[in-house]
Amino acid sequence: MMKRIILLVFTLFISVQSISQNDEAYVDTLVDDFTSKLESRGINTWFYNKRYCLGSIEMFKMDDGSMCTSKGTYYAVYLIWNEDDGTMIKKFDNCGMYYSLTLEDSGLMDAVIANKDALQNEAVLKYDSANWTGKPEQRTKVQPCHTAFRFNMDSVLFSKEYNLYHMTTDAKDPNKNYEHNTSLKIRSLELKMDEVIAQMEAKFRRQ
Repeated sequence: MMKRIILLVFTLFISVQSISQNDEAYVDTLVDDFTSKLESRGINTWFYNKRYCLGSIEMFKMDDGSMCTSKGTYYAVYLIWNEDDGTMIKKFDNCGMYYSLTLEDSGLMDAVIANKDALQNEAVLKYDSANWTGKPEQRTKVQPCHTAFRFNMDSVLFSKEYNLYHMTTDAKDPNKNYEHNTSLKIRSLELKMDEVIAQMEAKFRRQ
């Protein structure tokens, strides 16, 4: 009986030990380390898109058989840069890095470079309800999903982050800032990223 208890405790210990948990700071460190390496090679123009929904947790089985889960919210980051006459994309998340891949064309990076002033200066406005009465709402929907961009345009750094809710509207509760927000270059870039990620997601492989 005692041997069974010891074996069970040992098995549970091994199981716990084989599950790693990483938070946003871990992801940010991976991205910062990699972009520093890009800059050390003279690549000073890049951008990344971080996507997350607060409270959303993901778990993965790693190549070595261990399990990895996000510690709290799951964060996925997609980094884009030009190198050797091609445009590259690399994914990072709470469980590590993925191998870099080459995009089919340079349109994404070209659009960012061409619109860098607008991307830096335009502002996303919060959802402004046309029907707001000024009184507290009894039921407020949770809007957990966000997107964040970080740009390095020839060593000039700037960022944009917003809740995806601000890009929506509703027939019963129109967003007065909907047309403004959806006409922004950052929104156009977000939609382009949607397309690229949809095309490339199945091709990513963990390092």
